[in-house]
Amino acid sequence: MGRDMNWVKSLLLAGGASLALTAGASAADLPTKKDQPPPEKPNCFATFWTWLDSTPKDCPLSAYGVTVYGTISAGGGWAAHTAPINGYSTQGVPYLIQKFSRGPAWQEAPMALGGDGVGIKIKEALPFATGWSIIGDLNYQFDTMTFTGINGPESLIQNNGRYLIYQTNNGSSAVNGQFDNGRGYFGLDNKTYGTLTAGRQTTFAGDAVGNYDPTGGSNAFSPIGYSSTYLKGFGITETSRYNTSIKYVLNYPVAANANFRVGAMGQVGGYAQWNASTGAFQVDVGGDYYGFSGDVIYAWAQNTFTLATYGSSLPAGVDPNTYLTATLANVQGVLAVGKYNWNQWTVYGGYSYYVYSNPSNNYPGGLSDVVSTGYDVLPSGIKTPEQYYNNRVVQIGWGGLKYSVFNNLDLIGAGYVINQNNYYSYESAGGKAENCGPNTSYGGPKTTEFPKGTYPLKGPANGYCAGNIYAGSGLIDWRPWKRVDVFAGLMYSTWNGGFSSGALNTWNIDPTAGIRISF
Repeated sequence: MGRDMNWVKSLLLAGGASLALTAGASAADLPTKKDQPPPEKPNCFATFWTWLDSTPKDCPLSAYGVTVYGTISAGGGWAAHTAPINGYSTQGVPYLIQKFSRGPAWQEAPMALGGDGVGIKIKEALPFATGWSIIGDLNYQFDTMTFTGINGPESLIQNNGRYLIYQTNNGSSAVNGQFDNGRGYFGLDNKTYGTLTAGRQTTFAGDAVGNYDPTGGSNAFSPIGYSSTYLKGFGITETSRYNTSIKYVLNYPVAANANFRVGAMGQVGGYAQWNASTGAFQVDVGGDYYGFSGDVIYAWAQNTFTLATYGSSLPAGVDPNTYLTATLANVQGVLAVGKYNWNQWTVYGGYSYYVYSNPSNNYPGGLSDVVSTGYDVLPSGIKTPEQYYNNRVVQIGWGGLKYSVFNNLDLIGAGYVINQNNYYSYESAGGKAENCGPNTSYGGPKTTEFPKGTYPLKGPANGYCAGNIYAGSGLIDWRPWKRVDVFAGLMYSTWNGGFSSGALNTWNIDPTAGIRISF
């Protein structure tokens, strides 16, 4: 009996071993995760809705190294003190308080979150140089709601010789109607050695506004987004883009979630190359460390000019369709910006300090075909060297907070302060014994708002006096699809002192809503 039991045990052990070997062999024949092909990405072009719910980065309109991209937007709102829309201006309507801002009105709200436009990017690997690519970008900006190409000087020409109460929105700009009014450059890119580009390019300060302004540099909710004068151009809106320039940027990784970057760019050529200065450069040093990002930028520009209208005081014999005025200056300054992201919160902040001084050359012969517009500045239309008898100093500070309620819904709040010193002097006032007392009204045509035919001017007697601009904004940005922003918000802005000299009103509020689509 014992011998029979031992035989049974041996049989069971042998059968178990056989089953184990068979199972092991079968398992070895089964496909592993390593053997399986990666899951196919869903086709983002399957339907319009799947495309709309993809990002331009994840689903670009690309073929053969060429990508078509752009943004279009539309909206509406109300403003307490505004002026009619002008499609040539960089903002469309005066969201921020301006000297010509007058009565309340319901208004169109073009380009509320920023400039609209279309562009073409290229990136093609060089077959004979591993790791190197040819890159390029051509961008044209326009107002979607009026189908007008952006041309700041043209908006000035349209308002030359007009009283403030008859002016549409206008302002000088580095976007001047050319086919590459946004940008147009080409160059080489390498992950190790950096990016070198040449052509018409935005400044480091202009890039910083988009990255470090809580509202992303919006027109309707940010003064530093609305006007390139304050930061993008370091005091001169026309130098927010260099028409002919060389730009180099190097990003150096120092850890898994940290990198160091440096950059330099310089203008090549001067007025003859349709630049707004005879020389300019910017230097950037920055980095990212886990949730923190920061940059420090230094800028310098020589013989810059700011274009303006003659207003209602058009001299006899001056053709309003040909001539503008210009203020010349040398400008230099520094900008420090930073932001920190923690979970659903992002905190933003920045500070800028820049100084205007008299130009190195006053160009007594005037200027011709400024920035390729075909418009000229007469010798009498150029401000005299005493414009900055005392240096003008401008300081800008801002801070803000973004809270991501969901991954497609952001709540944003921000505050901004812009200050200028009192650079008034007897000489800077053209020999007039004016001071920083209040303005007096001056005569103008009779209107419903001004039935007595006078303008009740705000602010001091001249723009050389100290002053401030204050602005606060709130914004809700909802993205029902990844390419679509549905937004609503408002900005309250007010100014005093030299900033408001000659203005019809001192404050504005602009509740605005709209939609923007990116492709």
